[in-house]
Amino acid sequence: MESTGFCVTLASQWNGNLKGVTNGATIALDDGVSSGLVLNHQIFSGSHLQAGGIGMIIANPTVENHQPEDIMFNACSASKMINTIGSALELSDPNDDIKVFKAIENGDANAREMFNAYCRNVAYMIVNTQAVLDLNKYVISGRISNQSILVPEINHQIQIIRETIPVLKEMLEMPVIETSIFKQDTDLFGAFYNALDHLDFTQPTDNKAE
Repeated sequence: MESTGFCVTLASQWNGNLKGVTNGATIALDDGVSSGLVLNHQIFSGSHLQAGGIGMIIANPTVENHQPEDIMFNACSASKMINTIGSALELSDPNDDIKVFKAIENGDANAREMFNAYCRNVAYMIVNTQAVLDLNKYVISGRISNQSILVPEINHQIQIIRETIPVLKEMLEMPVIETSIFKQDTDLFGAFYNALDHLDFTQPTDNKAE
């Protein structure tokens, strides 16, 4: 058994966007945020097997009495973003990804504003991580990673942050941000590779057991 963050990172390093990349991160946007790190070509687990959990970054440090929504795990939840927009659109099923993104792409002002705010939270999470780790690449996977507007808007929001705070533009290298080639199935590919690496599928079958 492995975490979603480990599996998406394993898949990306094995035969995905982080193959051959020296330093990188994976970010799976689903009900919350699952993530992992590759440092010096190795998956980095940390002292307590907790490294790479960038979803634990505080999203709103100006608040005194923090709520669960004040960490990136919740602020960058794709499921919550879909439900919030779907409810505002009064959809019969507010969790309908297709209808929500159709509204965003068709220019619904409220839907677009909420989507942009969501991508801005993801952008803050990446900028904060980049300030500490100076990574080459971030790979986005998870529920909404097949939406073509997602990564371009995340990149756009990072550029806005860098323009708003010039020292970030001056001091921090802009990393590459890509959609995982495995998209929403990245964790499954990682789990598959992990099984191949740990289990022996070549042992002969016991005929008597058959």
